[in-house]
Amino acid sequence: RGRIIEHYQRDLTVRVAGGATVAATQTELNNHNQFLPLDADDDLTIGEILTHNVYGPLRIGFGTIRSLLLGLRYIDGEGRDIHVGGRTVKNVAGYDVSRFLVGSLGELGIVYEATIRTYAVPEHSFCVELVVDDPAPIGARVTTLMLTDSAPAWIHLGLEGDSWRLRLG
Repeated sequence: RGRIIEHYQRDLTVRVAGGATVAATQTELNNHNQFLPLDADDDLTIGEILTHNVYGPLRIGFGTIRSLLLGLRYIDGEGRDIHVGGRTVKNVAGYDVSRFLVGSLGELGIVYEATIRTYAVPEHSFCVELVVDDPAPIGARVTTLMLTDSAPAWIHLGLEGDSWRLRLG
């Protein structure tokens, strides 16, 4: 059964079992005013997110699971228990094995534990929604926006009916 193994609240990191669901993890972290910036269905497990490199609009402001990952424990193809990384910000020289495992679809091993960077729940948040006729020029404008002090933490562009909607938060 998936669960949080250790939560280092002051360090903004959490060590969680690979079988822990996003919903259970977020609920527990929220009790301490923290969250994982993951765009994933609530029933997905942390192991599934790592194995499939699941990401969404929050990657704009926080990065993907690959950049949030600090350490891993996994079982390799020969049944060895491998531990890489730790609970501090990365200072890896050479290859970082944990980055190879993210999105590997289990080819390199089965993840059963991960240490991940958390974030404090913001005091305030807001969303701006724009209806646009032509999404083509949005790329250049978003790039310009990302280089300002008002850089959004997430961006979503989608076609709804006949209208393109750009949401920034």
